[in-house]
Amino acid sequence: LVEINIREALARKFRLSEAIWQASYLEIDGLLLKYKKPKIVMEVKWVNKITKGHLQRTEEIFSNFRKVRKLLITKQFPEFDYSNYDFEIWDAKTFIEEIIM
Repeated sequence: LVEINIREALARKFRLSEAIWQASYLEIDGLLLKYKKPKIVMEVKWVNKITKGHLQRTEEIFSNFRKVRKLLITKQFPEFDYSNYDFEIWDAKTFIEEIIM
């Protein structure tokens, strides 16, 4: 349910259409499209504590997508340095601020 609400809010914010991408080996929480072309790929990890394992799995998922904005949305930022990952991380506060603006 959290994933659906976040995907819908981001689609409205960026004026994109929603899609869910699923393959036999992989499923993502959301893919936002413009004219059927991927613009944003997103994952939602709504857990109390983000681990390096969460980020590594997200990185693996996002590696299947090129030339798109990659966004991980979490309850709170990780408690360790995550600057070397090739995707954006938004905590709940950042998500709300971005959606409202």
